[in-house]
Amino acid sequence: LTLSARLLGVQDAPGQVRLLLERMGLSERADSPVRQFSAGMRKRLAIARLLMKAPKVALLDEPFGELDPAGILQME
Repeated sequence: LTLSARLLGVQDAPGQVRLLLERMGLSERADSPVRQFSAGMRKRLAIARLLMKAPKVALLDEPFGELDPAGILQME
């Protein structure tokens, strides 16, 4: 996420990354390798990466697929 922020030229990249990780419920795993994430956690990380770009519109294919009930509640 930090690399994506830097490549996009996001102002205050560390702050934005921290904010998005908190919003997606991943802040406790900020230092964990992504390969250790569950499928649902990877989905939330991908959505955080999308939000980093601040799109006006985003078309998502099965946005709740692979998410557990707690993850679905976070996304609503």
